[in-house]
Amino acid sequence: MRNPDYTIDPAKDTHLFDECPDMHIHGPSESCQPEGHGSVFHIEGRLLCTQVRRHSGNWLEIGACRGISTRYMLHGMAPNYNLYSVDLRHQVRLQSSRPLLSQITADSATFTTPLEVVGAFIDGDHRYEAVVKDIGTALRCGATTLIFHDTSPIFTMAS
Repeated sequence: MRNPDYTIDPAKDTHLFDECPDMHIHGPSESCQPEGHGSVFHIEGRLLCTQVRRHSGNWLEIGACRGISTRYMLHGMAPNYNLYSVDLRHQVRLQSSRPLLSQITADSATFTTPLEVVGAFIDGDHRYEAVVKDIGTALRCGATTLIFHDTSPIFTMAS
């Protein structure tokens, strides 16, 4: 049984790392989410979905590209909250009314907003200066939880 507060305990929550057919809490089925080419891998998506669910409220996504992380975030959100997705070029137009999805076409470095969010997923421009600006944007929006993608040049899973 999953922890009711959705905390992740690697010793108990091994289902997060398996090919689990039950994705009703941790994201859409893997067959719907292609991996590679810089996208969010299925295991990362399930963890993202879990954290969005754990930190309930409005969320900011910086860098959406094909919308894979967007789908995972929407799957984790309660219906009465909003996901604000900021990207220079949204390659896929997604629609969601519960939770509400706002796809904002803008440069996250110059994006100004009065948004109030509890968290931010940052996967935009990966240059140091741009990441610093994205962190500033998230903090100005009130984010207390920051999640980053592609932060290390090498990532391996212990087998």
